[in-house]
Amino acid sequence: LTSLLGLALVTWAVVNVHRIPAWEQAFTDLVQAGPPWVGELFALAYSLSLVYALVVIGALIAGGRKRRVALRDMAIVSVGAAAVVVIISLLVNEAWPYVLPEIDLEDPAPRFPVMRVALVTAILLVVSPHVTRPLRRLGWVTIVAAGIASVVLGYGSPSNTIGSVGVGLRSAGLFLVIAGSPRGYPDPANVA
Repeated sequence: LTSLLGLALVTWAVVNVHRIPAWEQAFTDLVQAGPPWVGELFALAYSLSLVYALVVIGALIAGGRKRRVALRDMAIVSVGAAAVVVIISLLVNEAWPYVLPEIDLEDPAPRFPVMRVALVTAILLVVSPHVTRPLRRLGWVTIVAAGIASVVLGYGSPSNTIGSVGVGLRSAGLFLVIAGSPRGYPDPANVA
Protein backbone atom coordinates (compact mmCIF):
# COMPACT_ATOMS: atom_id res chain seq x y z
CA LEU A 1 0.00 0.00 0.00
CA THR A 2 2.81 2.43 0.90
CA SER A 3 4.61 1.68 -2.34
CA LEU A 4 1.45 2.18 -4.42
CA LEU A 5 0.65 5.46 -2.67
CA GLY A 6 4.22 6.62 -3.32
CA LEU A 7 3.95 5.71 -7.00
CA ALA A 8 0.66 7.62 -7.28
CA LEU A 9 2.19 10.73 -5.66
CA VAL A 10 5.29 10.61 -7.87
CA THR A 11 3.17 10.16 -11.00
CA TRP A 12 0.92 13.05 -10.01
CA ALA A 13 3.93 15.29 -9.35
CA VAL A 14 5.59 14.41 -12.66
CA VAL A 15 2.39 15.21 -14.56
CA ASN A 16 2.09 18.57 -12.76
CA VAL A 17 5.78 19.46 -12.65
CA HIS A 18 5.55 22.36 -15.13
CA ARG A 19 2.04 23.46 -14.18
CA ILE A 20 1.38 25.74 -11.26
CA PRO A 21 -2.28 25.48 -10.24
CA ALA A 22 -3.91 28.43 -8.48
CA TRP A 23 -4.08 26.60 -5.13
CA GLU A 24 -0.38 25.82 -5.29
CA GLN A 25 0.58 29.41 -6.08
CA ALA A 26 -1.70 30.68 -3.29
CA PHE A 27 -0.16 28.25 -0.78
CA THR A 28 3.38 29.17 -1.85
CA ASP A 29 2.61 32.89 -1.58
CA LEU A 30 1.05 32.36 1.85
CA VAL A 31 3.96 30.44 3.36
CA GLN A 32 6.59 32.73 1.82
CA ALA A 33 4.84 35.99 2.84
CA GLY A 34 5.78 35.82 6.50
CA PRO A 35 8.40 37.93 8.26
CA PRO A 36 12.09 37.02 7.80
CA TRP A 37 12.28 35.20 11.14
CA VAL A 38 9.69 32.70 9.89
CA GLY A 39 11.97 31.83 6.97
CA GLU A 40 14.84 31.35 9.40
CA LEU A 41 12.67 29.12 11.57
CA PHE A 42 11.82 26.94 8.57
CA ALA A 43 15.48 26.89 7.52
CA LEU A 44 16.23 25.52 10.98
CA ALA A 45 13.43 22.93 10.63
CA TYR A 46 14.80 21.91 7.22
CA SER A 47 18.29 21.41 8.66
CA LEU A 48 16.94 19.62 11.74
CA SER A 49 15.16 17.09 9.52
CA LEU A 50 18.57 15.92 8.32
CA VAL A 51 19.91 16.01 11.88
CA TYR A 52 16.99 13.86 13.09
CA ALA A 53 17.62 11.29 10.34
CA LEU A 54 21.30 11.22 11.31
CA VAL A 55 20.38 10.79 15.01
CA VAL A 56 18.21 7.79 14.09
CA ILE A 57 21.13 6.36 12.10
CA GLY A 58 23.45 6.96 15.07
CA ALA A 59 21.00 5.22 17.40
CA LEU A 60 20.91 2.23 15.07
CA ILE A 61 24.70 2.09 15.02
CA ALA A 62 24.80 2.35 18.82
CA GLY A 63 22.17 -0.41 19.04
CA GLY A 64 24.80 -2.97 18.13
CA ARG A 65 24.15 -6.33 16.53
CA LYS A 66 20.40 -6.42 16.93
CA ARG A 67 20.04 -3.21 14.91
CA ARG A 68 22.25 -4.26 11.99
CA VAL A 69 19.27 -5.30 9.89
CA ALA A 70 17.65 -1.88 10.28
CA LEU A 71 20.95 -0.17 9.48
CA ARG A 72 21.38 -2.30 6.36
CA ASP A 73 17.81 -1.56 5.26
CA MET A 74 18.30 2.15 5.80
CA ALA A 75 21.54 2.20 3.81
CA ILE A 76 20.02 0.34 0.86
CA VAL A 77 16.90 2.52 0.79
CA SER A 78 18.96 5.72 1.10
CA VAL A 79 21.09 4.83 -1.90
CA GLY A 80 18.04 3.72 -3.89
CA ALA A 81 16.01 6.84 -3.08
CA ALA A 82 18.96 9.13 -3.83
CA ALA A 83 19.48 7.41 -7.20
CA VAL A 84 15.79 7.83 -8.07
CA VAL A 85 15.91 11.51 -7.07
CA VAL A 86 19.00 12.13 -9.23
CA ILE A 87 17.52 10.33 -12.24
CA ILE A 88 14.16 12.11 -12.02
CA SER A 89 15.85 15.47 -11.44
CA LEU A 90 18.11 15.06 -14.46
CA LEU A 91 15.16 14.00 -16.64
CA VAL A 92 12.67 16.61 -15.45
CA ASN A 93 14.85 19.60 -14.51
CA GLU A 94 17.92 18.83 -16.61
CA ALA A 95 19.86 19.74 -13.46
CA TRP A 96 21.23 18.02 -10.39
CA PRO A 97 19.05 18.08 -7.27
CA TYR A 98 19.97 20.29 -4.32
CA VAL A 99 21.89 18.13 -1.87
CA LEU A 100 22.82 20.64 0.85
CA PRO A 101 21.03 23.82 -0.20
CA GLU A 102 21.74 25.48 3.17
CA ILE A 103 25.32 25.91 2.05
CA ASP A 104 25.79 28.83 -0.34
CA LEU A 105 22.49 28.75 -2.25
CA GLU A 106 21.14 32.28 -2.43
CA ASP A 107 18.18 32.18 -4.85
CA PRO A 108 16.98 28.61 -5.45
CA ALA A 109 14.64 27.62 -8.23
CA PRO A 110 12.09 24.97 -7.20
CA ARG A 111 13.13 21.50 -8.37
CA PHE A 112 11.46 18.13 -8.43
CA PRO A 113 12.14 16.02 -6.47
CA VAL A 114 13.44 17.64 -3.30
CA MET A 115 16.33 15.40 -2.23
CA ARG A 116 16.09 16.02 1.53
CA VAL A 117 12.36 15.35 1.72
CA ALA A 118 12.67 12.12 -0.28
CA LEU A 119 15.64 10.82 1.73
CA VAL A 120 14.25 11.68 5.15
CA THR A 121 10.94 10.06 4.21
CA ALA A 122 12.61 6.90 2.93
CA ILE A 123 14.98 6.59 5.90
CA LEU A 124 12.35 7.18 8.57
CA LEU A 125 9.81 4.86 6.95
CA VAL A 126 12.17 1.96 6.46
CA VAL A 127 13.41 2.08 10.05
CA SER A 128 9.96 2.70 11.52
CA PRO A 129 9.28 -1.01 12.19
CA HIS A 130 12.44 -1.05 14.31
CA VAL A 131 11.72 1.99 16.49
CA THR A 132 9.14 2.92 19.11
CA ARG A 133 5.82 4.60 18.36
CA PRO A 134 6.90 8.04 19.70
CA LEU A 135 9.94 8.00 17.39
CA ARG A 136 7.70 7.05 14.44
CA ARG A 137 5.37 9.95 15.24
CA LEU A 138 8.29 12.34 15.56
CA GLY A 139 9.48 11.02 12.21
CA TRP A 140 6.19 11.99 10.54
CA VAL A 141 6.35 15.45 12.15
CA THR A 142 9.89 15.77 10.78
CA ILE A 143 8.77 14.78 7.27
CA VAL A 144 5.90 17.29 7.29
CA ALA A 145 8.16 20.05 8.67
CA ALA A 146 10.82 19.37 6.03
CA GLY A 147 8.16 19.42 3.31
CA ILE A 148 6.68 22.74 4.37
CA ALA A 149 10.18 24.18 4.88
CA SER A 150 11.19 23.17 1.35
CA VAL A 151 8.28 25.20 -0.02
CA VAL A 152 8.99 28.19 2.24
CA LEU A 153 12.67 28.18 1.30
CA GLY A 154 11.95 27.80 -2.42
CA TYR A 155 13.62 24.41 -2.90
CA GLY A 156 10.42 22.92 -4.29
CA SER A 157 6.80 23.78 -4.96
CA PRO A 158 4.00 22.04 -3.05
CA SER A 159 3.64 19.52 -5.91
CA ASN A 160 7.40 18.94 -5.92
CA THR A 161 7.36 18.31 -2.19
CA ILE A 162 4.38 15.96 -2.31
CA GLY A 163 6.07 14.05 -5.13
CA SER A 164 9.27 13.90 -3.07
CA VAL A 165 7.36 12.31 -0.20
CA GLY A 166 6.07 9.90 -2.85
CA VAL A 167 9.65 9.00 -3.85
CA GLY A 168 10.44 8.21 -0.21
CA LEU A 169 7.22 6.22 0.25
CA ARG A 170 7.81 4.27 -2.94
CA SER A 171 11.44 3.48 -2.09
CA ALA A 172 10.76 2.42 1.49
CA GLY A 173 7.54 0.57 0.67
CA LEU A 174 9.07 -1.36 -2.21
CA PHE A 175 12.07 -2.32 -0.11
CA LEU A 176 9.94 -3.48 2.81
CA VAL A 177 7.84 -5.61 0.46
CA ILE A 178 10.95 -7.22 -1.06
CA ALA A 179 13.05 -7.62 2.10
CA GLY A 180 10.25 -8.10 4.59
CA SER A 181 9.31 -6.13 7.66
CA PRO A 182 9.36 -7.11 11.33
CA ARG A 183 6.22 -5.07 12.02
CA GLY A 184 3.81 -7.13 14.10
CA TYR A 185 5.94 -10.24 14.21
CA PRO A 186 8.09 -11.41 17.13
CA ASP A 187 11.83 -11.59 16.69
CA PRO A 188 12.87 -15.07 15.43
CA ALA A 189 15.46 -15.31 18.23
CA ASN A 190 12.74 -14.72 20.84
CA VAL A 191 10.53 -17.39 19.27
CA ALA A 192 13.41 -19.87 19.34
